[in-house]
Amino acid sequence: MSNALVSNTTRLQPRADHLPAVPWRDPHGVSPADLAVYIQQLEEACLANPRSADLRTCLGMAHAVNYDVYKSMDALEDARTVDPDNCGRAFRHAGADVRRYDVEMKWKFFVGACILSAGLVIKAGAPLVPVVLGLAAAAFLTWKLQRSE
Repeated sequence: MSNALVSNTTRLQPRADHLPAVPWRDPHGVSPADLAVYIQQLEEACLANPRSADLRTCLGMAHAVNYDVYKSMDALEDARTVDPDNCGRAFRHAGADVRRYDVEMKWKFFVGACILSAGLVIKAGAPLVPVVLGLAAAAFLTWKLQRSE
């Protein structure tokens, strides 16, 4: 038996149902031109295969790498509507959470931001009473919105 390497001339052919290969290994290293071409190919593939949730998910990820948040979220929501069972449970509800800005309110940060902003605008020459009333109104509206949820 020989130890020489034998070249393999048979290449693996991609199946029709496979997703296109991503043009990056590191998302920060992809050129904008390559990314634009990849996004265009994915959009054409989505038009050719309107029932493919996987293609729409790839399109959403490509838009996310391109820092286009709204197009990314729209593509991912389209993937969820095309095939709700294809996506995981966490992904299924992730779009609604992001759209609602579901972040827990921390009053200590709110008070700190109020002190900082009040100090800056008073130093710039704003009258004290309207600044305090504005901060009180902001605190009241925030408290009211939290209670309504």
